Amino acid sequence: MKRRRDILFYSVIVIFIATAAVALLGITGVLTINETYLDTLFKALIIELVAAVIGLFVSTNWFGKNRLEAFEEVEGAWWQMIRKPGENAMGFLNISFTKEEQQIKLEGRAFTEQGASWARFWSISAAFNADTDELYYFWQGDEFQSDEDFSGVGFIRFTQSTDSTGKFGSATGWFTRGDLFRAEVTERKKVIYRRAADIEAEAMEDGSAALQQQLVAHVRTHWPSRCSQTSVDELKDELQPDSGEQGKELPA
Repeated sequence: MKRRRDILFYSVIVIFIATAAVALLGITGVLTINETYLDTLFKALIIELVAAVIGLFVSTNWFGKNRLEAFEEVEGAWWQMIRKPGENAMGFLNISFTKEEQQIKLEGRAFTEQGASWARFWSISAAFNADTDELYYFWQGDEFQSDEDFSGVGFIRFTQSTDSTGKFGSATGWFTRGDLFRAEVTERKKVIYRRAADIEAEAMEDGSAALQQQLVAHVRTHWPSRCSQTSVDELKDELQPDSGEQGKELPA
C-alpha cells in the first residue's frame, strides 16, 4: 500500500512539473504552441496550483502539534492499573508506531494481583489525537489458561510529565471487554497509567518470569512510585535463595 502511494505521489509530481514547464515555455514564447492548446495548458496549470495549495493547507497542522512529534511523547512502556473495587489487576503495555505500515500499535500483558501473567492483548486499530493528547483503540486478547478470546474498545488521555524529558508520565482511561465483533460488551473498566522506568521496562522484557512476577506485585503495592535500580536488584536478591522459585516458569 505504501509503495502504491509513493508511485501515485511521484506520478502527480512529474505530471505537474511537465505541465508547468510546457505552459511556461509556451507563454514566454520559447516553444511555439497553438493558442487553443496553450490556453488549455494554462488553465490546467492554474488548477494544479490551486489543488496543491489546498492540499498543503489541509495537511498542515498550522496551530497544533506535529502529529509524529506529539506521538513520540507517548511512545514506550507503560504500567496499567485497573481501578475496580476489590480488584487492582495490573497490565504492562508497549505503545509504538511502525513507519513502514504507518500504524500505531499497542501490545501488552495482563497480570493478577499477585503478579502472575494470565493474558495478552494487542490493538487491531488505533488513532492518536495530537491536539487533545488522546488515544483511541480497538483491541483483542486471549487468556493463557483458557481458549476464551475477548475484545473491546479503549481510550487513554495522557497528562504531561513534570520531568525534564518532556514526555508524558501518566494517563487515565477506560476499556470495554466483551465481543467486539458481535457488538457485545460485558464490562467497562477504568484504568490509570504511569510510564515505566527504563529499568522496569528492561526487566519486563528480558528478566525471568519469576522476576517479572515479583516486579508486577511490587509496582502494584508501591503505585505510583517508580522502581530504582536498587529496588530491582533487591527483588533479584529475594529470588536467589529459593532455587525452586527461580525454576518456575510462567507464561510469557
